[in-house]
Amino acid sequence: MLISKVSHQTSVGEIIFVTLENNHGYQLVLCSYGASIYQVIYRNDDGSDQLLNLTNENIEEFLSSSSYYGKTIGRVSGRLFGSHFKVLDQTYPLKLAKGQSSMLHGGEKGIPFQNFLLVNEDITDNAAKITFYYLSPDNEEGFPGNLDLYVSYELNNEDQIVIDYNASTDQNTLLNLTNHIYFNLSPEFETIDSHELMLNANQYVHLDSDFHFKEVKSVDQTLYDFRVKKSPTLLSNSLKHTKQKGIDTIFLVEKESSFMARLEHPRSKIGLDVYSTYPAVVIYTHQYPSKKKLIGVNDDGAYKGITFECEYEPAGVYPEDLNPAILRKDTPYHESIVFQFYRKDK
Repeated sequence: MLISKVSHQTSVGEIIFVTLENNHGYQLVLCSYGASIYQVIYRNDDGSDQLLNLTNENIEEFLSSSSYYGKTIGRVSGRLFGSHFKVLDQTYPLKLAKGQSSMLHGGEKGIPFQNFLLVNEDITDNAAKITFYYLSPDNEEGFPGNLDLYVSYELNNEDQIVIDYNASTDQNTLLNLTNHIYFNLSPEFETIDSHELMLNANQYVHLDSDFHFKEVKSVDQTLYDFRVKKSPTLLSNSLKHTKQKGIDTIFLVEKESSFMARLEHPRSKIGLDVYSTYPAVVIYTHQYPSKKKLIGVNDDGAYKGITFECEYEPAGVYPEDLNPAILRKDTPYHESIVFQFYRKDK
């Protein structure tokens, strides 16, 4: 196991990149800005490296990207609508960007665009782990309470990336954290339609054309049924004429199960299983073209990545039958996401 660090002077100040490497050659490259994943790299049998995620080639573009490549998302993942939001019995104005009708992923200068401190490193024979820390001040992007946030990343010899979120606040607030990494397991960065997806979900959240909550629906006899591994092509194509442009869907994971999803590619030796303590996962397939160069991608990158945004249901702030993203004062927040890689041929 190895941990190495390098710092860069950037437009947002000094940032730190930390590389964790396990005994099998997997590398996890992390960035202090947004407590983010910059690269996940697999070493092939012939010694060549294969990048397993979409990411910007230019560091400045990675820091500022509105695609949130690998960023920690918060305080609230997904969209908040309206002029106000409510936390228990208290109402707060919703801080919206100019011309927008909703707040996306915690606001223009939320957690994804803050530089975290590297506060801990730990290395053993079986795992390398680091922890980032950020104090989100009261009223940052309009959210109440000072929030102490710790984001830990571990890479171990079981070929797992383990993300732990630990937080506490001095006021009742909203908190719904996730990671926004886009995976692609194909050797040549083919579209996500070339992959096969399985989801441990009997239900999904039906949204209207403007992404507002409508109802929870069964996946039975619908294109949203991924309980058996299949290509996402039919669902993706059915949504391309909508405002979603493709898959951008909340799936509700089977209760009492931590298994969320499986992703494979027919010509890749590497498979990915996703586990989490969260009750839902948002699947999003990078429908919009990137205006900036992505590593290893020879075009605009549209439909060439898939996110597994494990979280509370983003719409849960509103409907009473979904999990609310409310963190109460002096109550610890702890959730985890695990990306488990495996060799399909072994």
